[in-house]
Amino acid sequence: MRYALHCFLICLGLSGSLQAQSLQPALLPDYCSAPRKSAVTHVMLHYISNALEQPENPYDSAAIRRIFTTYKLSAHYLINREGHILALVPHERAAFHAGKGKLPHPPHHENGLNARSIGIEIMAVGTREEMALLGVKNYDRIADEHRGFTDAQYQALVWLIQHIQQKEPAFVPSPQTVVGHDAYAPQRRGDPGKLFDWNRLFSDLGIEMSAP
Repeated sequence: MRYALHCFLICLGLSGSLQAQSLQPALLPDYCSAPRKSAVTHVMLHYISNALEQPENPYDSAAIRRIFTTYKLSAHYLINREGHILALVPHERAAFHAGKGKLPHPPHHENGLNARSIGIEIMAVGTREEMALLGVKNYDRIADEHRGFTDAQYQALVWLIQHIQQKEPAFVPSPQTVVGHDAYAPQRRGDPGKLFDWNRLFSDLGIEMSAP
């Protein structure tokens, strides 16, 4: 456990030589995921921070890892503020990231998207209203530079989605297959939220927002 945490901290911190086009392993324990039983057809985007406990320092990497291990949650990838990508769960395992919900368009995959998706966590903070869904009450203590998403994160995300497409033949990126947690579970989740630029993402991927 200490070794895994040590690797996690080194990878997140945040070495300046790490490029967005690299995947750095920082595997979570197996109890944070399960064997995959379905083909990957979707990617789900999330944001994550420790703003609830550390609003002045919401991207404490050790604290974020504890969120995963304490609550037995996970995603396949984590993108930090500098655009470094950590591989947390292998594709052959289903990460615990989507939970209960239903897509707004068919196929709805009600309560079943973990089995069919790759989860991507992006270190970011949403709007006041979105963060309130997570219990954050000290939003004013979060610095402006900690809110929203960075250019490096968008660049890394584009590369990562293309990488996933190469690995998963059933996954075809589109506005229906690259979705936010807020679209799947709008009553309880606000991420990636209003500060996330979907137009920019799909433009950089070369995909029309109106694509079927």
